[in-house]
Amino acid sequence: MNMTYSEVLTVGDLFVENDDWVNNEEALVFQKIEDLIREYKKDNGKRPTVLYISEDEELQSYYMWFSSTYGLKYEKTTGVTHVG
Repeated sequence: MNMTYSEVLTVGDLFVENDDWVNNEEALVFQKIEDLIREYKKDNGKRPTVLYISEDEELQSYYMWFSSTYGLKYEKTTGVTHVG
């Protein structure tokens, strides 16, 4: 097999690809939290204080991690992810 140096992937290449994937997940979570806050404020006239994170939420750890960015405490719930 004749491979040139430029065709061989390194461990670093894998992290670059993975990093893009992670950043997309982070962006999705940020957008979802912002949407939840906006809808809550529209419906209730005030800002929420708690982010309720579904135990079935695929990106649960990101929601927990980013909740403080929005000044929200977080709690796990058996229902859907929402704010209150």
